[in-house]
Amino acid sequence: MSDIIKLLAFEEGFSETPYRDSRNYPTVGIGILIGPRNAALSNYTFKMPRVVADLWCRVHVDETAEALATDPDTKAAWAKLCSSANGAPYSDARCAVYLSMAYQMGVGPGVGGGGLSGFINTNALIAAGSWATAALNMEKSAWATQTPNRAKRHIEQFRTGVWEKRYK
Repeated sequence: MSDIIKLLAFEEGFSETPYRDSRNYPTVGIGILIGPRNAALSNYTFKMPRVVADLWCRVHVDETAEALATDPDTKAAWAKLCSSANGAPYSDARCAVYLSMAYQMGVGPGVGGGGLSGFINTNALIAAGSWATAALNMEKSAWATQTPNRAKRHIEQFRTGVWEKRYK
């Protein structure tokens, strides 16, 4: 996924100093959680150069992709999205959306309770190659309500299979 770091940098933003995300988790770089919810930011007295943030983001992307490939609730959808070997047309743009969603909310229940594994119907639709219906399902999710602008961009990219221009 050639433009995944650009997509994530656009959606997550970049901060060289720790800040609180929308759910009050200490965060730094390109949306990387660094501590427990409500932890004092004074615990994190460092600056992260952009080159380090990009590298850390890439490592987190790779770890997230591995989690998607092995989680029992996401592995069929991930395989369908990101492999041309299974007869489905490979779409780098759709694969990036799915990975971005997992980057944002996690794969399993983990931090904050929600994760991409909880998108049971959407995952089944993706595994079946039903892109348009999966996109409709995404629109109905709490994720789409909680981050409406990001969700609109992602859902459109997922529906069309074409990269959003601002991610390039």
